[in-house]
Amino acid sequence: MGDFQIALLFLQRGAEFSEGIGNKLQLANPRAQQQPIENQNQHMKTKSLIAAMFLTAAVSGLAAEAGRIPFNGTIEANESMQIFGDPPLFSVLGSGTANTTQLGQFSVLYTFIALLSALESGEVAIGASNYIAADGIIYTYSTGVGSPTGDPDVTSVVEMHTIAGGTGRYAGAKGSFTLNRLVNDVTGVSSGSFDGTIIVRGHQ
Repeated sequence: MGDFQIALLFLQRGAEFSEGIGNKLQLANPRAQQQPIENQNQHMKTKSLIAAMFLTAAVSGLAAEAGRIPFNGTIEANESMQIFGDPPLFSVLGSGTANTTQLGQFSVLYTFIALLSALESGEVAIGASNYIAADGIIYTYSTGVGSPTGDPDVTSVVEMHTIAGGTGRYAGAKGSFTLNRLVNDVTGVSSGSFDGTIIVRGHQ
């Protein structure tokens, strides 16, 4: 059953409830048939008000349950890379700050790992990250692809993140976002922006 159908069901129940109140009032008062027209109009207004209250409660409840929030903003970070193993792998460890348009500021910790050949071939790296706020932590897992830019010292990175729960306010959170950033391979400085949606159950 869709959200709109649920809202209509609440509206119908509100109308039935108000109709029942009206019938009981008529049974209690044998002169109800003789009420002036203005009193009947007032009764109809009361029924409409009750129905509207039911509809408002239904819509508010659906919005609170969904908790769908834009997850957009910018990120500034520093990262380091290590190479190990045979065939050689590279791992990236990074930390920084993300500023979102709706949820404020987060501290960010992230890691990626892939074959060293992925740096040249554009193969996918896999990673995970924590977005840490005062009221909870968002967990994500991700895939990332790097590609060269006009500057030989700078790599363009595109990451696809899936939100996989968290703590505090973000316990049970879901959603996804795309992060586009540039990394200076010499200094480790990275910056970029992200865009997506987070669904936080039971919170606004």
